[in-house]
Amino acid sequence: TLTRLLAGAGLEVRSQSFFAPEYDAFSFVQSALNRLGLRHNLLYQLLRQGRGKVWKEEKLFQIVASVLLAVPLTIASIPLTVLASLLRQGATVALYAQKPTERTVPCISEQELSRFDASKLRGDFAAAPAGAKDRTYSPFDVVVQFLQLNSTQAQQFQQLLTARQKALEPLIQQISALNTQLQGLLDSGGPAPAVGQTVILIHQLQVQAGQAQQSFLEQFQNLLDPDQRQRLEAARLAAQLQPIVPAFQQLQLL
Repeated sequence: TLTRLLAGAGLEVRSQSFFAPEYDAFSFVQSALNRLGLRHNLLYQLLRQGRGKVWKEEKLFQIVASVLLAVPLTIASIPLTVLASLLRQGATVALYAQKPTERTVPCISEQELSRFDASKLRGDFAAAPAGAKDRTYSPFDVVVQFLQLNSTQAQQFQQLLTARQKALEPLIQQISALNTQLQGLLDSGGPAPAVGQTVILIHQLQVQAGQAQQSFLEQFQNLLDPDQRQRLEAARLAAQLQPIVPAFQQLQLL
């Protein structure tokens, strides 16, 4: 169903409607005219193609009969379309869907931030074994040292990174292949259903990748003790402030 397709694309249905009188009423009128034996979809063609072309190609009787019968049929369609919508059987279904509200990363409060001794944090990171001053630290080393992970935590952290990489690699490869396929469809003027299906598949894979990343973050945070979690929040806060830091630096406020 349409609801299931939207859910598979990571969207939640917020509201739905089975009542669209501008479409339902006309559908009823045109269907009734077709059943009465008049030229198939003549009223629709009259509205869409213009009177000039239809007058040249169709018989006068067919045109006049379609127009005259359209009036009482339109009046009759009003209660029928309302009833159909109440029974959820309308000719048109409108769904309003959106992405679920993303969980925001909790920000550390000013009070919590004041508990950090900035000079101590810098000292913790600067501390290195004797003779290791020229060593180039990897991102993994930086995180381990800043958060002060013990050897067991560091090993578990490495395992989580490896598991995330294995989960994301095939998803990234599939997304890349589908993006190439989508670009080919757009360049060649491919059929709209194929374009839409490809877009949905890409979005579904992106949702899976986001879920894998969220699972990784939750498992990593579960490894940390309260003090390490505060350090992690401090790093997240620094990342949020990073875009505005250059402005303060240029005005020599830092």
